[in-house]
Amino acid sequence: MPRAAMPGEADLEILIRSLNLFDTDALSDVLELLDLETFAAAAVRQWEEETGWIPFLAETTPALDGGVDETRYFDPPGPNTRGQFIGGGTDLRLDCGLVVLEDVDIGWSPSTPGTPQFAGTDFRLWPYNADPLDRPWTELRFKVRQWGQPQSIRLVGRFGYSATVPDNAWLAILHYAVILALPEIASNITGGVLEFQEAGVTERYGAGFLSGSGAENDPSTGGAWGREWRRTVNLYKRIVV
Repeated sequence: MPRAAMPGEADLEILIRSLNLFDTDALSDVLELLDLETFAAAAVRQWEEETGWIPFLAETTPALDGGVDETRYFDPPGPNTRGQFIGGGTDLRLDCGLVVLEDVDIGWSPSTPGTPQFAGTDFRLWPYNADPLDRPWTELRFKVRQWGQPQSIRLVGRFGYSATVPDNAWLAILHYAVILALPEIASNITGGVLEFQEAGVTERYGAGFLSGSGAENDPSTGGAWGREWRRTVNLYKRIVV
């Protein structure tokens, strides 16, 4: 089921403890000193950079409507991109996803409120049926050509891929964050020693996680999580034509 927030410190700790890769007491000592939130945040940043949805999760809050509106400004679309009066086109491509749209004004400036525009009358949101498919809108297609000053189109809404995190994306980000954290955890527990040899066999702290390459023939759980990351990123990767 979709999640209201990205994986965080508590989620990482629960999963790391459940793996039983380290001595319980030693792991507890390390986790008291280690900031797992930094690894969670790093995984989210990597997810957004690789998928191209920045932000991926639309900003939310425990407010009554469940979200926070944000204002962004755009140039009039079109081939004329020089000078003070630009535009000439109808299709405004957004630089991110749009989950909720509250207001659109054209001809806006710091001293002028602009002219309100209305969905279905002055423009349509694209792609069609994005909302029921839990996908974001990525364009506004105006019915008439737009001209104006740079950043004179004002949008108020909630920007991102989704108002919630799809379950497969949430799991991929969580697993990737754990992969990022495990080397530092192991290094702290073992004093920097990540592998040793006994009876001619190389053993690695972390039961193979640290050597997970993500290759198709990698049998480790870490390797499987690496492949999961790549597959899931590809599912959500933004394609700009």
